[in-house]
Amino acid sequence: MNPSRADAPARSVLLSQKPIGLGTPFVESLESYICRLARRHGVVRCTLQQLVNGYGPALYLDRQGPPRLDAPTGAAAAFADRLATLTGCDEVRTLGLGRFAGHLSTAHALRQHRAWCGKCFHDARTRGEEPHLQLLWTLAGFERCMIHGEVLETQCPCCGKRCKPSRSWHRDLDHCPWCGKDLADGRSEVAQSFAQLARRGNTDVDLFLGKVLGAFVAWASTPSSTVVAGDLRGLVEQALVRMRVRNMSDLAAAASVPQSTLVGLLKKTRRPSLQILARLAGAARVPLASMFTAEDMLADGPIPPYGLKHLARLKVSRRHIWAEVRRETGEVITSGESVSLQQLSKRLGVDQSYLGLKISSEARQILLERAKAARAQARQARLSELVTRIREAAGQLSANGLRVGARTVCEHLGTSSGSPYFRVAYKMARADT
Repeated sequence: MNPSRADAPARSVLLSQKPIGLGTPFVESLESYICRLARRHGVVRCTLQQLVNGYGPALYLDRQGPPRLDAPTGAAAAFADRLATLTGCDEVRTLGLGRFAGHLSTAHALRQHRAWCGKCFHDARTRGEEPHLQLLWTLAGFERCMIHGEVLETQCPCCGKRCKPSRSWHRDLDHCPWCGKDLADGRSEVAQSFAQLARRGNTDVDLFLGKVLGAFVAWASTPSSTVVAGDLRGLVEQALVRMRVRNMSDLAAAASVPQSTLVGLLKKTRRPSLQILARLAGAARVPLASMFTAEDMLADGPIPPYGLKHLARLKVSRRHIWAEVRRETGEVITSGESVSLQQLSKRLGVDQSYLGLKISSEARQILLERAKAARAQARQARLSELVTRIREAAGQLSANGLRVGARTVCEHLGTSSGSPYFRVAYKMARADT
């Protein structure tokens, strides 16, 4: 007997696509999911988001910047629910942190720029898997890859640009959206950010916090998990009962969290951030996921390494880094070398914005003036070369009996007549004749 139409499953509006890595620390983010879905439909991400946003009340109206779909907000949760309905895949509701709306602070929850691990991209390609962006990579408190132990990349190794989550992404996720460079092809050679430089000696601490956040992400992406309000007071009580710490101030110090911040969180005058909760859970040796479940915090989390309280070490490392940078900058200025601030930042391996803030205003002015003089000299050399080529081309055209004009000279040289360099050089060359 043929099945009736009522027994047939409902047809989804969008293609049914399963999320990658559900229930593991390497689950993909919601933005990664919608980018892959947009590529399967052959449209840009903006078009797909507009379609999802049009099925019902508008979820976001911000036209200046793209919505952060992985943020712990009600709009992100509603977007995930609507996307799950349109694709017919209920697992989509567990992607991102939208289910934690009202329980986590939205400030500094996610990175401002895209981050990735090139070796993870390479391993996924070797296994024949589709490239995706892990949710851990989007979290502001996650700095180092759990598998390869390297600091996450934030700049393209070819063009050196950072990119924010954009609604116009159309390339594969393992390629640069600006220049198309393969991000799995080696580490970046561009200047490292200040956070990357300062974390070179904190591998154990970063990997430990990565384990805490990884276990939380794995639990949060499980479809059967139920989220309740975070029990921060229960975490403090468990830490005191198990003698992990002596008192509340000791817990705050062990987690490198100001005591006033911890008191404010206990009084519920502010929402906790995921980074602070990860530090507190790590210091108390309590799984971070247990704070958002109705179960007692009886399980043991990973043992924190010696030096979880590492802010003092970070300050010392920062002083050493910038003392060396200032010394090398002084040597460059003394030598009289013409180098721009951007070139010097790449040479020293320091982010340009931080270098401009840390060196003196006199040194910065000297570098700017030298760079300006070098650009003027290069511009004059380019004009002189172009004037010579125009004269030679005019001579060849005249010898062949052709009329000498700007268009014929451009066609002969293969340049553009709209170039400001050509217009100036052509006037200089014809003025001499």
